[in-house]
Amino acid sequence: MGIAIPPASLGFWIERLLSHGIKYEGPARRFDEQVLSFADPDGLLLELVASSRAAGIPAWEDGPLAPEHGIRGLHGTTLWEDGDTGTADLLVNTLGFEAAGEQGGLVRFQVAGPGLGRVVYLRQARGFWGGPTESERYTMSRSGPPASRHNWRSEQRSRQEGSTSLR
Repeated sequence: MGIAIPPASLGFWIERLLSHGIKYEGPARRFDEQVLSFADPDGLLLELVASSRAAGIPAWEDGPLAPEHGIRGLHGTTLWEDGDTGTADLLVNTLGFEAAGEQGGLVRFQVAGPGLGRVVYLRQARGFWGGPTESERYTMSRSGPPASRHNWRSEQRSRQEGSTSLR
């Protein structure tokens, strides 16, 4: 997940990550932006993206950081796939994204217009997944052939519709 920061704040964020003992990579140039990559305590990959799109967006004035260095919003996300599984086609032909370049095995897609949250990166990494996850294997082993899986999903939805949520 990419988080947008103003380009002039890159140095501030490097110092902040260092002062909190967070290991990071970069800054690295990705297309026309500088990126700092790191992981949260649970291993979720995060990126601070110094984006010119962020510069014109107002910061949170009452936030814990000086407004000029504050996070401006979600820059975009990176999808990882094991080879071409049709994701690029879905992004372009169904969701309306445009291919906006390729760099080092990373394809950038974006939606036209100003503002943030308009970028999806597609990284093709053969062998990255190494097969289904534990939860996917469990679900597949419990649900049977595809027709049974469809029935299983329908049953789950029916059960959820009749349940009440805790508030």
